[in-house]
Amino acid sequence: MRIRQFEALRLVVIHGTTKEASIYLGMGQSAVSRLVSDLEREVGFSIFDRKQGRLVLTPEGRLFYAEVAKVLVRFDRIKQRSDSSNSNITPELKIISMPALAFGFLPPIIEHLVQANEDLLLSVQTGNRTSIEDQLINANRDVAIVTLPIENETLEIETQFSMDCVCILPKSHRLAAKPLIEVEDLADEPFISKAPESIFRYRIDELFSRHGIQRSLRLESQSTVNVCHMVASGLGVSIVHGFLASYFSDSLLIKPFRPAISVGYGIVTNSAITNRQPVTDFIASAVSLFASLDNSSGLDNRPALLAQ
Repeated sequence: MRIRQFEALRLVVIHGTTKEASIYLGMGQSAVSRLVSDLEREVGFSIFDRKQGRLVLTPEGRLFYAEVAKVLVRFDRIKQRSDSSNSNITPELKIISMPALAFGFLPPIIEHLVQANEDLLLSVQTGNRTSIEDQLINANRDVAIVTLPIENETLEIETQFSMDCVCILPKSHRLAAKPLIEVEDLADEPFISKAPESIFRYRIDELFSRHGIQRSLRLESQSTVNVCHMVASGLGVSIVHGFLASYFSDSLLIKPFRPAISVGYGIVTNSAITNRQPVTDFIASAVSLFASLDNSSGLDNRPALLAQ
């Protein structure tokens, strides 16, 4: 297999025809068709089906292309670096985060990094816990921001802190006047939950079960941001990360919740790449942000980072 075949494959996937792909590759349509057919012969299955004059990936082709795309991303980066002199290589930082943390924590950190280094190239991706660990282990991402714990021993928690979750209510809710919401207050309330497979959902369900409190579990979502929007629309109440709720303070009510549900957060890296300056700068910015949060506790920062 050759990179040229992979490049032809990518352009056919994007444009849907070998004719369009040939324009971008600067070669004849027949040459592009030959690259694709040779690749199909080598892998032993059809990568494309022809539908209404366009080439569409087969199920096997879709899985194969997902792997090819990873190779091409790395190859593109190699070409970019080789096109620059050693003294002018653009610094790069590849970040991965759980979706709610990307919405709540990352923007101020990224703003600080961009202001400090206008040449820095930032790439942000979101994923679940498993995909984040895989991306770090395989060195596809440099640094992650996650909810703890992280069990994989090859990954390193650079800094960590914890915050209590809050109860969020529609603006006109019957509990609006209460300064603090207790678990008993939510008996029989329409409750909007996180998806069942999340640790966060398990912890909340376990707390209500332990106190013998029944809720009306009407809605659930994988996205905590969606949960906040649904609460703001008056569809129910929920318990979410405090930092995330603050972004919706104009459209919903935010109340302390007891008994407290504390969640740990951390900046995680693969120890093999922690000596990179952009990673160090990211960690330092995160430490500064964590320290500024009024409701934070359990901050565990390394002296070397605090000294920066």
